[in-house]
Amino acid sequence: MLAHLYEKECQKKYYSIIIGIIVIAILALYFTTIGMNVPIRQVFVAINAYYSGTINENGIAAINKIIVLLRMPRILLAIVSGIGLSVAGLV
Repeated sequence: MLAHLYEKECQKKYYSIIIGIIVIAILALYFTTIGMNVPIRQVFVAINAYYSGTINENGIAAINKIIVLLRMPRILLAIVSGIGLSVAGLV
């Protein structure tokens, strides 16, 4: 009985962590396009253009560069520093 309750609590924690990661990913995608009149799918197009080497070839090369080279590194750095601060606070 006690082992079943422990497994249930662990499962709740895992679900909470997975949901938190999904929410962070969705917010990161949203924040890359905030203040710009472009859809969120443009983030995926920009990332694809960056990795395929065609970031300068589209008519929207400026938007792709803003998303991939300016906003994404800042958002990822903010996420990593937040994780680092939370771990430091835990320790």
